[in-house]
Amino acid sequence: MARVQPSRRFAAVGLTAAVLAAANVAATTVGHLEAGSAIVAAVRADQRLPGVSLRFSLGTTAQHLRWMTEDKLPVRAAALYAGAAVSYTLHTADGEPLDTPGLAKSHLIDSAVAYSESGQSLIQIVGVGHRVYGRVRLRGLLWDWRAPAGTLARVRRSLLRENKTVPGITALGRGEWVSVDPAQLESPTTLQSQGDRVITAMREALESATRFQLIRASAGRDEYKATVVARAFLTRLSAALKGLTNPAGGPPFGAVIHGVDRGVPAGTTVVLHLVVLDGRLSEIRVDLGQWSRAPRPTLPLVLRISPAGPVTAPAHSVAIDVTPLAKQLKGGPLAHRWVSGLVAGSFQR
Repeated sequence: MARVQPSRRFAAVGLTAAVLAAANVAATTVGHLEAGSAIVAAVRADQRLPGVSLRFSLGTTAQHLRWMTEDKLPVRAAALYAGAAVSYTLHTADGEPLDTPGLAKSHLIDSAVAYSESGQSLIQIVGVGHRVYGRVRLRGLLWDWRAPAGTLARVRRSLLRENKTVPGITALGRGEWVSVDPAQLESPTTLQSQGDRVITAMREALESATRFQLIRASAGRDEYKATVVARAFLTRLSAALKGLTNPAGGPPFGAVIHGVDRGVPAGTTVVLHLVVLDGRLSEIRVDLGQWSRAPRPTLPLVLRISPAGPVTAPAHSVAIDVTPLAKQLKGGPLAHRWVSGLVAGSFQR
């Protein structure tokens, strides 16, 4: 019997659920075609796994980035960009398939997000059971991004000042794991309803804006091209999300998307290349240079999808109370003041 977990989960879970659901429905819209049927089957094969890992990175090398920029990009920066990756892992609490009916609704899914550089995880967020855990390796992060001398000390002093508002937050400055109760941030009803609405909106938008085509087939490996009409997708999505509030206090999501939509030229498309390996959707590539008018080398953003093992909580963590911060978040702009104040304070001598 699956253990009961809280019906809230940090935002990344909802985002990935939306991406997987949208891909499934978008393929279904061309299900009468062979290509669409194959993509549907491939996505469903991933959804039948108990765990899946999604890894975003640039599919290039530091040397290639330097060549693209005519050696204007510093060697260290090129290596940093080429080696950076964001990974996201989902795994069901009791090893059931991800597509088990009612599982997503009950949020019986553990998850982990990590930002890494050259294989070292610098930012990690883990959601297991009733807790969300986080860790930031500030020293490594600031070193890689060439922060001015003394920045680490200033960040730690800033966190020390904020410790009066959010007790225990100084542990972040020491590179330790911290943990929070998500219930302190937002009601489960609000997050659930917003997540459902976003998923539905993406489904409907992609349903009318995406088409698939088989471009290459070989033993166990098939490649497809997906073409999304950008303005049609954004227009439909902004209308569907009209009035949806932003929990961080910013402009409504629909208004933000509508602003982007107005800046997209008519006829603009987004072309993605999908790889189905042994019946599973294993890779999605999008060339970030495809909208450039001038000829230029490709710069692929790659999403690799693979089976994953269970997500585990860290052995030790410092529990922090974010209730005072939650009150500021409900006030909208106050949340931005808190974050901006913390960041500004970190860079003041």
